[in-house]
Amino acid sequence: MAITNNEVISTLNGLIETCKDSQEGFKLAAEGVTVNVIKDLCDQCSEQRTQFAGELQHVVRRLGGDPAQSGSVGGSLPGSGTAC
Repeated sequence: MAITNNEVISTLNGLIETCKDSQEGFKLAAEGVTVNVIKDLCDQCSEQRTQFAGELQHVVRRLGGDPAQSGSVGGSLPGSGTAC
């Protein structure tokens, strides 16, 4: 059974949401630590996830879809952020 374009777009949008969730989680982690090395690492990871999401959004647009613009509902719940 062949995978449809819509299934690919849906999967990519799920990955975009995951990237957005972890971007926010790393951002929050960076704000919550005082050790500069860890803070810098979390900031770098947050920026990297932003880039990943942007690249995935570009692919979704090329496939004719509407890319996700935010993280998941579950990712926005308190305590669900990514730990650094």
